[in-house]
Amino acid sequence: MSWKEIVGHNKVRELLISLYKRNKLTHSYIFLGPQGIGKRRVALEFSKLISCLNPLQGENSCEFCKSCLLFSHSLHPDIKIIEPHEGTIKISQTKIIQDEVMFRPRLSQRKIFILDNADTLTPEAANNLLKLLEEPPDFVLFILILVNQEALPNTIISRCQVIKFTPIPLKTIEKYLEEKLGFPHNEAICFASSSGGIFSFLEELIRGSKEVQLREKSFLFFKRLFSNDLWNVNVKGNIVSIEAITGEPLLFSCNKEDLDVVADYLLSFCRDLLLFNLTRRASLLLNADKEGELSKLKFNVSPQNEFNIYQKLCMLKDALYEKVNTRLALENFLYS
Repeated sequence: MSWKEIVGHNKVRELLISLYKRNKLTHSYIFLGPQGIGKRRVALEFSKLISCLNPLQGENSCEFCKSCLLFSHSLHPDIKIIEPHEGTIKISQTKIIQDEVMFRPRLSQRKIFILDNADTLTPEAANNLLKLLEEPPDFVLFILILVNQEALPNTIISRCQVIKFTPIPLKTIEKYLEEKLGFPHNEAICFASSSGGIFSFLEELIRGSKEVQLREKSFLFFKRLFSNDLWNVNVKGNIVSIEAITGEPLLFSCNKEDLDVVADYLLSFCRDLLLFNLTRRASLLLNADKEGELSKLKFNVSPQNEFNIYQKLCMLKDALYEKVNTRLALENFLYS
């Protein structure tokens, strides 16, 4: 992750970079704003910048020094993230912080503690944290991430610099969706409006849309596979390109996770088609919404071949998961 990958919060970013460049950092900050708005992302990127051994113009982490590399693998010895355990941050967790602040940083100039959902601190944990905030070592920096400021004692609030996060402007989200993710303009407007300026909600909307799109593209792929008399082509030994059969390079542009999802969809469609041809009982279908289209598919193969095709789909899924070359896996599926 880098600053440029964080959508919105330009004023917050500029403030934090300015404080860092002018050596005006205080020992404790509160990142206050709605749930899922991006406070943790900013906290992590800010921590990476502070810890970087070779910052670029004082504004960006270099991404290649030992500090940045350890950070990218969640192994940085001087950056600790404290999260609620069973709903709250407990005194046992703040006591661990109390022990760790006694030792100087091992790699960077500062030791950073990020308390995510700090508004879940128990009263005992909050009192223990207050002691740390009253007289912290000069090399320690705390970032408290919270939604509800009233959940913390005023004694803690008064010892922190509060930085407020507001919803991301919808125009900023629209631009991100269009320029970075390639969404059509009308869809970008719709998604931006639905997100309410909350980035995590936007991600959920995109994931949901992506699943629907993958399923529909997978079914189109499936229909084209089984409506081109493909298996007769196999028997005759003719060479036909995969793109010509499917009409679109769906499986060639997916990442590993998406390929696994696509393979699952193909298996479920194949299972439904085989079962429907045998029983004609729509109640048994996993994809009941596809009943009409499944019933129209011409699938004139023997029961043994039906089973073989299902097995080959299972092998295709395994091959895709094991990162076998995608084209090789598909050609093996189609022509072996």
